[in-house]
Amino acid sequence: MDILVYLAVAVGAYLIGSLSSAIIISNGVKKKDIRDYGSGNAGATNMLRTFGWLSGLLTFLFDAAKGVLCAWLGWLIAGEMGMHIAAVCVVLGHNWPLYYGFRGGKGIATMFGAFLFMFPLTALLLALAIVVLIAITRIVSLSTLLGVTIAAVIVICREPGNLPLVINYAAFWVLAMVRHRGNIERLLKGEERKLEFGSKKKKANEQ
Repeated sequence: MDILVYLAVAVGAYLIGSLSSAIIISNGVKKKDIRDYGSGNAGATNMLRTFGWLSGLLTFLFDAAKGVLCAWLGWLIAGEMGMHIAAVCVVLGHNWPLYYGFRGGKGIATMFGAFLFMFPLTALLLALAIVVLIAITRIVSLSTLLGVTIAAVIVICREPGNLPLVINYAAFWVLAMVRHRGNIERLLKGEERKLEFGSKKKKANEQ
């Protein structure tokens, strides 16, 4: 019976994760598909660059909320194991959404939401550090990948004997690296795009 409950949690979290705020906002409000602009990624950073800070912020908050919601529901329905299953599956849904041809985002905001539910204070402090790092380097991908790596190290060192937790954050790290392959290649070549604060570049919604 536990297996069926875990399976239901996994499927439910994946389906919730498949609701892409970036695609919903860009199609519904801007009448454009965010995946056709900028980096082609259905995530907060591309929304910010393409449609402005409000669209980027709303996308981030919605995606993070998915992580919080699914981690909480997983815990409520099936305890700690359910929480970890839901946390990974909601990210899988975000990255490869069923409703949008399996072309989604990179999962960072959704991972953050799950992390926030599990370790609120640590997650908030780490988020603050990432924001500072972005402000200094202006490279979002580098800052977020460092954040995911630090989060995984902190969690694994904190509870090395908690196998479900270790697997959860190892999976987060692997998913982040897989979805950022292109970014990593550009970082190694010194070609990664920097965030332009106060840019006067023409946005897609002005075209």
